[in-house]
Amino acid sequence: MDLSPTRSRDPQTASGRQVLSIPRKKLTLRIVLPAGNEEGHYEVQLAKGRTSPWVTASGRAIMEAGQLLLKVKMDCSRLPAGKYSVGIREPGWDWTEFPAEVQ
Repeated sequence: MDLSPTRSRDPQTASGRQVLSIPRKKLTLRIVLPAGNEEGHYEVQLAKGRTSPWVTASGRAIMEAGQLLLKVKMDCSRLPAGKYSVGIREPGWDWTEFPAEVQ
């Protein structure tokens, strides 16, 4: 999953960010972090609106083949289908959110 912002005229990406499709199962997410981020510990959450997160995970981002990669395990098997947001942050910083849909 590449979480870099994109530009598009597609209504699905009108916000400038692709809607991530997340299957309802146990996952190992491989997240390519945008340029400007640094190696280190990151937190990931899957939430609906401003409510408490439904699923959380954390991991260490490392450089691999010129990309900053963050790998985390998340159990999405019990989530109801619908629209969510994926939030990513370094501990103590604000969340950067990306639209997602659990299917």
